[in-house]
Amino acid sequence: MPNLDLVTEIKKNLSSLLAKNDLNGAIILAKKFLEVAPNDFYITNVLAVAYFNDGQYRNALVANNNLLKINANSSEAHYNKGLILSKLGDPVAAATAYKHAISLAPKHSLAHNNLANIYMQKGDFEAAKPHLKSAIDYAPNNLNAYINLSIANTHVENFEAAIHWCNQALAVKSHLPAAHKQLGKIYSILGKLDEAKFHYQKTLESIPDDAQTLYNLVMIEKQTHDSNELGRLRHLARRALSQEKRKFVFYSLGKSFDDLHKPRLAFHYFRRANELRKAELGYDVGADETLFEKIQRSFSQKKIPNLVTLPKGKKPVFIVGMPRSGSTLIEQILASHSEVYGANELGKIDEALTYSAILDDISSPKKLGKFRDRYLEHLDRLNTPLKVIVDKSLLNFRWVGLLVSAFPNCKIINVRRDKNAIIWSNYKHYFEAGGLGFTTDVADLRRYHELYEGLMAFWDGQYDDKLYHIDYEQLVSEQSSSIRRMISHIGLEWDPACLLPHLTERAVKTASLSQVREKIYANANASWRAYEQFLGSNKI
Repeated sequence: MPNLDLVTEIKKNLSSLLAKNDLNGAIILAKKFLEVAPNDFYITNVLAVAYFNDGQYRNALVANNNLLKINANSSEAHYNKGLILSKLGDPVAAATAYKHAISLAPKHSLAHNNLANIYMQKGDFEAAKPHLKSAIDYAPNNLNAYINLSIANTHVENFEAAIHWCNQALAVKSHLPAAHKQLGKIYSILGKLDEAKFHYQKTLESIPDDAQTLYNLVMIEKQTHDSNELGRLRHLARRALSQEKRKFVFYSLGKSFDDLHKPRLAFHYFRRANELRKAELGYDVGADETLFEKIQRSFSQKKIPNLVTLPKGKKPVFIVGMPRSGSTLIEQILASHSEVYGANELGKIDEALTYSAILDDISSPKKLGKFRDRYLEHLDRLNTPLKVIVDKSLLNFRWVGLLVSAFPNCKIINVRRDKNAIIWSNYKHYFEAGGLGFTTDVADLRRYHELYEGLMAFWDGQYDDKLYHIDYEQLVSEQSSSIRRMISHIGLEWDPACLLPHLTERAVKTASLSQVREKIYANANASWRAYEQFLGSNKI
């Protein structure tokens, strides 16, 4: 048995090594001591922590599992296991570890917060909310929990609660940039752009080089030669920045020079931003070529069952097409109708595909029913009594065959727009979603647009009577007749509010959040022409 004085001295030395961030020294000393006393809880914990802080997550997991063998009832050991498993990319096992920690220590604020984060990553914001509330109740100074609770409420469109929790965080700490940044995002979604600008500016007072906040600010206001943001961005562009910050600076400068009608400079910065984004995403258009070929082959060879329309419940309207095709305007027009709820880009069809495993056997009625029921569960959770729900997840065009079969009462609206306008509009926008990697390269955009047109032609051949095509150019030139035909196609009585979509107050979460507040204008397709000469070998 080791001498107690020696043990005390070793623990003191370990604490000193950790304090100096000498992780390698702490690992060597801890391993050496554990050869003599393998069941020492404190030393084993230090070893696990040192491995974790050094980025050696698998070694950290082994040490932490040894820790749990010594004391299976240690809430901290279960909590740390959750941290390690999260780093190893296993959120399911991490959630189990956090639940163990909470069962042993119900007031463990950090475990509640981190478990909520996992639910939020899965898109289950309602499951996250009670854990975030517990995290705050048990540790009122846990500022991350306030912000996360605001984010969760934003996603379920409870904006009053989202604002409340940011303000509560500011009541705890008045200069909290994360709270101001989140408030800026909320007010942007709500179309309250003056309030959004105020909070973004407050964020920048605390973190002047917050490139993403600068980008958010630039996106909601037209830049001028005298804009403070332009000066800040030019200054940041000359500094040594991380790739993440540089990306946002370049997108922001591209947009600023676009506002100033300086296409040469704008294209230069858009190109540099997209090069960084493409490298970040690792996108390969070949993977989409394979996917689209597989879709057409599967739906050509197998008979898809048609489910019976449910007598009650929601009636989905799917807006599909290419990003930046004018779909947000279409949704805003539909959501202006008194019987329609615009749900933005729900993104739940892909989740239902995974849950049901329907793509493994598209001819299975059981899996198709599971797919349908899963999606309808998401619609039922929406904060609205309205039955007609618009889902503007545009890439759902890939799954038209499944949508028609699973939801016989649904309507599918394909939005078409001038190809050049679509390609340029996508290229100059930053999309937070990782599934839009094709937007970072003009050649990839051109090829993806070809894939989209080919697949829509295939669906037309299969389900011609189920698809409604609307051309953006015709919509803006023949507004009244185009909108009336679309409303009639959905099966609704006419509502004059549909002719005034810019007056409809609702949350808009896409890249078009400022444009949708404006009246419909007819020259939206002309902007790409200013850049035609700069596209070079990538010329559209």
